[in-house]
Amino acid sequence: MPHIKLWWDKDIEWSLELIAQKYSSYVRGYKLENNEPKNIHAYIIEADRTPIGYIQIYNAYDFERSDPLINLPSKLTALDYFFNA
Repeated sequence: MPHIKLWWDKDIEWSLELIAQKYSSYVRGYKLENNEPKNIHAYIIEADRTPIGYIQIYNAYDFERSDPLINLPSKLTALDYFFNA
């Protein structure tokens, strides 16, 4: 999905080893952030057994953001996704 590289991980050539290293904990429901496990749920989206996208859901306050979360609820779910067009 070359169009994804326009936005994410531009300088990384992903191998199966790097993918497993980054995402294996995600499928177990957590990501290490500052050596602390934070809840995250990640899924591959399929249609007719073909991967067509990715989605992850997590607490927006658990991870550093480029924009501050001001005047928002104290519990806030974040949703990231992309689809292969």
